[in-house]
Amino acid sequence: MELGTATQNLSKNDAGEYTLRFESSASFLFLSDKRSETSVFNVNEDELLVPQHYRYKRTGTGKDKNTTIRFSASDNQIVVNQDEVIPWQDETDNQLFHLDIRRRIASGESRFTYSTINEKGNKDEETFAVTGKERLTLPMGEIDTVKLHKVRENSKRETLIWLAPQLDYQMVRLQQLKDGKEQLDIQLNTYSHNNKK
Repeated sequence: MELGTATQNLSKNDAGEYTLRFESSASFLFLSDKRSETSVFNVNEDELLVPQHYRYKRTGTGKDKNTTIRFSASDNQIVVNQDEVIPWQDETDNQLFHLDIRRRIASGESRFTYSTINEKGNKDEETFAVTGKERLTLPMGEIDTVKLHKVRENSKRETLIWLAPQLDYQMVRLQQLKDGKEQLDIQLNTYSHNNKK
């Protein structure tokens, strides 16, 4: 059953600043859910992704949520919703590790752990591991992929991710399960790319 759509876009402005944006919209009967995540970041001389601003917004059935996070390199601080200040200890935002995993898989690594500030503005940790390779049939056609899973301890939830080497390790499928039952399955429909660095 198709319940909605999702898009992801990575762009760069003339000042050399990058923006990664994810949007999703889903509805079923009287239920609805719209979400967006926006990350603004730079790439330093070591080719590491340095977060600047992050915003999470969720509307629809239930309580709306809105979180803004600013990463201040000059003060070495993270400001959540303009009022909570916490020390910045190399955490990244809730999206940027997705891009960094692509870079590290391309270099041959197979396990990745990140300290993050999640969509609620709390410190968190994310660990992923490569589990193998798989050829998928998706709405966009057949494609070879690298398969990862999110490492969780004593959890009923399972998250599986497939990245396509021929698309610069772009995520082409995301599946979430709980107690072995599927809750979410996002599959790539279209993909476009330009050579702007």
